[in-house]
Amino acid sequence: MEKPSAQVLAAFGLTNPKLDPAPRGWGGGVMAGPVVLTQVPDRARATWSARIRDNLNPSGIRIARPFRSHDGRVVVNDWRADHYNPGQPQNRPDEIIAASLRLHDALKDEEKPRFLAGSPNEPWSEVDYFTMADRASCADEPLSLLWDYLPIGTSQDGGFRKDIDEGIELYRELAELRTPLTAPEQVVHGDLLFGTLFAPDEAPLIPDIVPYWHSPSWAAGVVVVDALTWAGSDTGLAKRWRHLPEWPQQLLRAFLFRLGLHLVHRHSAPRNFEKLLHTSLVIRSVL
Repeated sequence: MEKPSAQVLAAFGLTNPKLDPAPRGWGGGVMAGPVVLTQVPDRARATWSARIRDNLNPSGIRIARPFRSHDGRVVVNDWRADHYNPGQPQNRPDEIIAASLRLHDALKDEEKPRFLAGSPNEPWSEVDYFTMADRASCADEPLSLLWDYLPIGTSQDGGFRKDIDEGIELYRELAELRTPLTAPEQVVHGDLLFGTLFAPDEAPLIPDIVPYWHSPSWAAGVVVVDALTWAGSDTGLAKRWRHLPEWPQQLLRAFLFRLGLHLVHRHSAPRNFEKLLHTSLVIRSVL
């Protein structure tokens, strides 16, 4: 467990607190009394999320409020602090999607953050892998944005790993099935399945907001893709939400986002491609 320094604790006014691992769903953070301290990979995103969560009041959803330092900062030496609320991730995708629609209704007037428009520098950071996988899913030539980061040389003959080779072909096939979108875009939370926490007799809790610029249908599509791939949800989930605007195409782009991330991320595991392959069959059945 990575622990914050004494300087960070002092800045947040935490005097000799007992430090324990935070419960699941809090980004691998550290409990310090009633406060969760979490390392942030990107200060701009963490600062933005804290500002939004400070005043956000969606119907039927609890929002974790930022805990500020003595001088008003929400990030100190790459650590953020939040007031703790009880909850843990659960495989309840339908409830999460329903909550996401209320969350995104409350976010609909937020401006597009500037950091979503910038291009990453090389070498890519952890955040950049997600950013570019997302952009590629909507680009005219999607693989061209990812090609230089595909893990060539990872097979015995010096080429692509088997899962990467097959994943590239699957990506090409599905990308050709895209058609233009017209639904309005806005700030959405792009990691809701594992970023929505549940506690008995409490409304769902959102401890952080991971921002993307899409329609709420896309964010719901990411929940479906993640639930099918990582949580073993029933295949009917993909059809239960087809009343959402442009659903098949938004779901397709959500899947391409996750597949593209598998192709380029330095920690992707070959065994995970089989799970994505199963999800792709469900996606095809909805298109």
